[in-house]
This record gives sequence, C-alpha cells and structure tokens, in this order.
Amino acid sequence: MHIKENFKFINILLSLIILGLIIHSLDLSKWHKLIKCISIKWLIVAAILSFIQILFRAIRWWIILLTKGVKLSTTTVFLLTTVGSALNLIIPAGGGELAKSYYGYRLFGLKEEMLSSVVVDKLLGLFSIFLLGSFTAFLYNWQNLLIFSLISSIIFGLFLFYPALLPWKLLTKLVKSLNPDKLTYFSSLSLPVKAWTLLLSIIAWIINFFQLYIITKALLLNVPINFVYTVGPLITLGKVAPFTIDGLGVVEGISIYLFNLIKINPEASFWIMLLYRGVNLLPSLLGILVMIFMKEEVPSVWKYEIKGDIFEKKLFPDGRVILTKNGQELSLYQWNKELNRIYPMKLLEKHQNFLVRLKEKQRRKKFLKFALSSFSKEEIPTLTVADIGCEAGYLTYTLSSKVKSIIGVDIDYSLLMEAKNSKPSNVSLIQADALQLPFPDNSFHLVIAAELLEHIPDPRAALKELLRIVKPKGVVVVSVPNEPLVLFIKKLVSFLRFKSILGTLNPQLALGHLHIFTKEKLKETVAGLGIIDRCLYLLPFFLNIFAQIKPLSSKNEKH
Repeated sequence: MHIKENFKFINILLSLIILGLIIHSLDLSKWHKLIKCISIKWLIVAAILSFIQILFRAIRWWIILLTKGVKLSTTTVFLLTTVGSALNLIIPAGGGELAKSYYGYRLFGLKEEMLSSVVVDKLLGLFSIFLLGSFTAFLYNWQNLLIFSLISSIIFGLFLFYPALLPWKLLTKLVKSLNPDKLTYFSSLSLPVKAWTLLLSIIAWIINFFQLYIITKALLLNVPINFVYTVGPLITLGKVAPFTIDGLGVVEGISIYLFNLIKINPEASFWIMLLYRGVNLLPSLLGILVMIFMKEEVPSVWKYEIKGDIFEKKLFPDGRVILTKNGQELSLYQWNKELNRIYPMKLLEKHQNFLVRLKEKQRRKKFLKFALSSFSKEEIPTLTVADIGCEAGYLTYTLSSKVKSIIGVDIDYSLLMEAKNSKPSNVSLIQADALQLPFPDNSFHLVIAAELLEHIPDPRAALKELLRIVKPKGVVVVSVPNEPLVLFIKKLVSFLRFKSILGTLNPQLALGHLHIFTKEKLKETVAGLGIIDRCLYLLPFFLNIFAQIKPLSSKNEKH
C-alpha cells in the first residue's frame, strides 16, 4: 500500500478515534431527552440556510471567473460548488474545494482557468475565516490562537494580494500540461474585485454562524446569538485540521469546550454539532448527485500497459474501432481472448475487496430477478432462453433450474469449455458471434445479454440480432455498466491513492469496453429497433443499467 494511501487511512482512523473518545465520555442517557425536544421547524430553516451560504460562495467564485472572461451560468457554478462540499467529506483540510476544479475541467475543458480561480476562491475563504478567528481570539485573550490566526491570515493574505508568490512554476514542472502564464493571469484580481469577493466571503460566514444559532434554537437551548457569532469562527477553523476528515472529532471537541463556557452540557454541545453537520450535508448530497450524473468528454484513444505489452483501442465517432497490441492490429475475437486471459471474470468474483465482490454478486442476482420479472410464476418454467455472451455460464446455469431450456452463447471457445465442466441437462452451449446468431427468427421467449453491448463495435447491430431471435411477445433483457460513474469512481479512488480498492482492476476504461453507455446512450441504441419497457439503475450503487426491451409492434402484427 502506498505511503499516501496509508496517510488517507490514518486521517480517517484518527477522526474516528477522536470522535469515539468524545462519544465515550458523554452521558448517552441524556440523548433521548435531546432528541425528543428537536424542533423540525428550526431544522428546516437551518437546512435552507445551508444552501443559501453555498449560493453566496458560488457567487463569489462566479465573479472571479467572470472577471477573467469565463462565462458560466450561476447554476453551473452553484452545482460545482456543491461538488466541492461533497469532496470535503473525503479529502482532509477542506481540500475538496480545490478538487472541484477537476470537475469543472471535465465539463468545460478549462484547465488553468478552473484551477487558478478555485485556488483564489479558497484563499478568500481561508483569509476571511482566519481574520474572523483572530478577532474572536483577541476578544477571549487566547494568545496562542490569536498568534496562529494572525500568522495564517498574513500568509493567505500575501498569496491573495500578491498571486505571483503562488508556486505555479513548481506545479507546472510536476504537471507539464499546465501553462504557468495562464495560471498567473487567472489568479490575479483587481482590488475592487477582491474587496467584493471578500465581502461575499464574510457574508457567507455570517449566514453559516446564523445557521449554527438556529441549530441551538432547534434544540431549545438558550444560547445568545452574539456568543455564537463569537465562537463560530473558532469552530469553523477546526474543519481545516490537517490530519482529519472535515475536522471530524476536532470540531466536536472544540464545540464542547466553547459551549461549556456558557454552561451548555457536553451532550447538548455534541448534538448541536451533529445537527449542524447533518443540515450542511444536504448540499454535499446534491454534489454527489452532480458527480454521478455529470457528463464528460471521453478520449477517443485509450492506451494500456500490461506486463510489458501495449494495448491500444481507437474509438471513432462513427462507431469504428481499431484494436492493437504492440502496434499489431487485432480482430475483436483476438482482443477479447487476450482480455479474458488477463482479466477473467473470476477477478470480480474473487476480488480482494469485499465491496467489489458484493457489487458483482448483487448485479448477477438482481439481473436474473429483473430478467424474469416480465413473466408470471406459471410462465417461467415453460420459458426457452438464450444467454448471449454467457462466458463461463454463471447466469446460464443459475437460470437453468428455473426455466424449460437455455442456450449459452459466447464467442470465446475456451470460456465455453470451462462452462461445460458442470453442464445441466437442459443447457446447451454454442460458440457464435452475437452479430450472427445461428438461430431462426422468433426462437426464444427470453433473450438475455448481461454486460455485452459495450464489448461490441456495433451494439445496434447486436441488439437487432437479439430482437430477431426473440418471440413476438418475448423480451430481450440487457445490462450495461453506467460507465461515467464507474470512470468517476476509478479516477476518484486513484486520486485519493486508494488504489488497493481497485486491486487488479484497470483504473481506466475497461479494456474490453468499446462504448460509454449511459441511460440516454442505451435508449438511443434501442431507438427504432425495439421498445424499452423498463429501464433502471441497479441500486444502491448505480453502477449498472438494466433494460427490458420488447419487439416493435410491427413484428407482433406480422406474427
């Protein structure tokens, strides 16, 4: 495991240890009374304020972008700001705000513009909160905190007002695709713009502290509003604790100490922060949804280095695919054979990470349930089924105990030989290409193709063939990976240096995948060939898309 990956686990572990020690010291018998007195009305107000403060932060970033000629809608900038909030949940010291620039780049191709504007935006937020923290520390005569806050204010202020001091040149040496002149230009703001954006930062913090006050009212606590505005900056500073995730544990400890100054018991102080974190989680949840459904441009060329060999696939807009190994072009059959040798499905079934194993087991189980859901209990035992792209026959054999007969089809002969080892009597196995299936029209009640279409250069042609062999009142059931989300998770895991989670899985687009399927892409593929009866995401992970496709009415009329 990498050192950086260990560091991330240490952050999480330290946060949980601190939080655990705090909870252990509390009188849990008082929690019931606190929960009973929670006012839903005030919680709703606090939840609304969480989005309002995000809006002010988004406007601040929007102004920074606009002054440099980057014209994005306020809605877009607001949604990207929620992405930053979501990433703060997993990146220490508020680093999610910086990581959101990557998603702006993915959406709009603005590399230096996004990175530099986000850095300036983060500097404004830090400079303003350390200024407010200095004021609070001065009021309470906390000298050490005052010195820390003042020094931090000076450091961030220098970078903010003298952006030439930012280490852009060092960064461009590490990331050669970045332009240092562009980074410097987009991080330089005029004094009036800095003044306005600094004012917006302070307003956002004022809203944030008022939200904290509303939380105390939700718990029916008598906390003076001036006290909340005084201690609010100190509580917020705990979130940038460098060895924790979003200051988890540190913020709670600071809060218990500060609220104790006005005789608020530790249990109530802990619940103040619990509800405070809870309502501020709402924008983060929105950010998670934005990341899940974010559309990105996919490169047309994918390269993979595996055990000294260079595999490359070129995906053309018209659907053509060129596959090579060490510069030598391969047929689709040769390519798939190489992949099955390097990355067999057993890697998922026996993956070192239990979440991957769980996801794969859940996908297969729910796919089979989804496939049979179009038929009644009485009809299922009479069904004739074709499993196209059956590989080693897992779905084929599982279905065989429920239906009359089933034929497994795969282009890879070696996989079929593996499947033949324990073949039930009502199962047949055939080697064939999904684009030229050796069956007459209207042969099967049910045709399934799990995780197949993304492997075929022309998925419409394959789907046409699947619909050809299904009976007029039958159904074709397919599943494809929700590739944008899969790629996002892989990139995020790699970015956080949690690569051991992937194990032997390739961190890029899977080698065998020739298409990036979304719900919309799948519907486009089906259009004019069949009718999608049901199309849904596999819950709770959203990593796969299932669809039931019925033949066009014209086919039903003919037969």
